[in-house]
Amino acid sequence: MLITKEKLPAILFFIVSEIMYSFELTYLKLPSAFYNVLLCVTFILFVMSFLQSQWDMSKLIKVGIMLLIGLGVYLSSKESLYLMLLFSAIVMNNLSYKEAVKTIFVTRLVMTLLIILSSIVGIIPLNKMVVSKGIFGSALGYGLGYIHPNNLAQAIFVLCSLYLCINYDSIKKRKLVVILLIDAISYEVTKSKTSCIILLIICMLLFLNNDFTSKIIKKFTMPYLSIVIGLSIFGPMLYTFSTGKLQSIVYSLNGYLNGRFVNASNMFISFPITLFGKIINLDYLQRMYGYNVIDNGYVFLLFDYGIIGFLLIVFLYFYSIRKLIQKNLNVFVLIIVGFLSLGMMENVIRAMFMNFTMIFWYEFINSQRNNMFEEKL
Repeated sequence: MLITKEKLPAILFFIVSEIMYSFELTYLKLPSAFYNVLLCVTFILFVMSFLQSQWDMSKLIKVGIMLLIGLGVYLSSKESLYLMLLFSAIVMNNLSYKEAVKTIFVTRLVMTLLIILSSIVGIIPLNKMVVSKGIFGSALGYGLGYIHPNNLAQAIFVLCSLYLCINYDSIKKRKLVVILLIDAISYEVTKSKTSCIILLIICMLLFLNNDFTSKIIKKFTMPYLSIVIGLSIFGPMLYTFSTGKLQSIVYSLNGYLNGRFVNASNMFISFPITLFGKIINLDYLQRMYGYNVIDNGYVFLLFDYGIIGFLLIVFLYFYSIRKLIQKNLNVFVLIIVGFLSLGMMENVIRAMFMNFTMIFWYEFINSQRNNMFEEKL
């Protein structure tokens, strides 16, 4: 990878942001003062990257709309995570997708290994715990430095997804076999079903790697994601307000989803939905219901970033996926769909520390025609 002066700020942006966020959901914590310094550095790097980019009027208008909404979310919620998501997409004007995912992969791999090794040598807890599986009972899993075994499974899912994106144009079956082996080990250690099953399905579809897979992606991706997002938002509402036969169906579905609806429904009962979002007081949920973990990523998006912030993210994903499908970039599409599927069960969409697919929002910003896209890759 040739690093030019135009690319350097964007590459450093991803390195610093990955270092800043890699210790979230772990027993290793950065001092708040150091975290704030890194946050300021990422903002400076974003500005440097922005000023070194070549912008036409179409791109500037799109970026302006994104940043205006991002500023509204920040002023309402005082949450910097939303702006960081948008910054990640905007700095892509100076990088190819392969350069970005390589940078994120190497940085995150180092951070993940550091966390796991720290737990093995006893610096932080190994975190052996019984994990509830709802109607499926419980299982013994290890977090290896992460607060919950699910978080470790998600970290491995992210690394495998990044590796697949790096090799989007040359995925050999032996590489998929290695990914599946890692996926099996991840399940044995964490007993986390969702992320491991999603990675398994992605690999199976990539094994086919033919017209059948392309037809499935083109025909079912948009309807499937519409169902996932609709069910994630309206499921908790129906759990609270439905009656009769519909209530019985929703209650049964809640059991299969390990209580995701009932936990998310507490948000709708306890807090208002705003236009640009508010930070949710999880301590209040703990006092009122004895539980404050909301695993439904879409409900968290809606309350944290508001109706406008939520709709922008959904629009950017749908627009980007449509463009990537048109360009037959099936690996990228499958990885994005994997993360959006995981978002129904885990809070992985709203922040960079468990998601990197916001870089593909650049599809909305990009005004190049398809025949110029290879240069971007």
